[in-house]
Amino acid sequence: MAMRLWGRAVGGRPETTRVHRSVRPRARGVRSAVARVTLSLILLTAATPEASAISVIAPVGYRAFCLRFPSDDLCHARGAEVTLTLTPWLEELLSDINIYWNHRLTWASDETLYGRAEYWTVPTGGEGDCEDYALAKYGQLRRLGVPGGALSLVYGKLKTTGEGHAVLSVHTDQGLLVLGSTMDDVLPLAASEIAPVLVEDARLPAMWTAVQPAPEGSTIVADH
Repeated sequence: MAMRLWGRAVGGRPETTRVHRSVRPRARGVRSAVARVTLSLILLTAATPEASAISVIAPVGYRAFCLRFPSDDLCHARGAEVTLTLTPWLEELLSDINIYWNHRLTWASDETLYGRAEYWTVPTGGEGDCEDYALAKYGQLRRLGVPGGALSLVYGKLKTTGEGHAVLSVHTDQGLLVLGSTMDDVLPLAASEIAPVLVEDARLPAMWTAVQPAPEGSTIVADH
């Protein structure tokens, strides 16, 4: 079955919807989507974690964020991993939010903004780097009622440059979908902009699953 996302078709069907790059019309879509998501009976089902998953310590940027903001929702254990049914309304909501934040923020490095290499934070102005984009999208989805157990941060490398990168992903019945910051399209993980190394545990966000090992002695810094 083809899964149609904004500006791209997955499964062999031709493109049917174009990406709208204007922020304001899409922002209106976010507001209207709230009511539709509430009424559209998105099915939430608890997912059983794989017994073979290898858990590792969260990235240093995440741990430092939770030391500074221990009460933040991002740092709390969640009751269960949740799989969202990918309805058309959910597709539109994810696309609206991804496009909004990708155009609301201007990329700037942590070195420029905070004078350090790795500083995770929720952006309060109009600038941020990749993890700031991801945290902003996480916060808005949670405010709109999407359960935390359906959301996972992904940490790895940008496929085009090999730079450290972080994105937000959503667990759906069509697989893990990525809300990336260098592309407006909401895409399956394999087709997205990131080569994952670690994926956040949706139930216990302080623990992350190693998708592939990082080179020995290296530290991935989400710098793009």
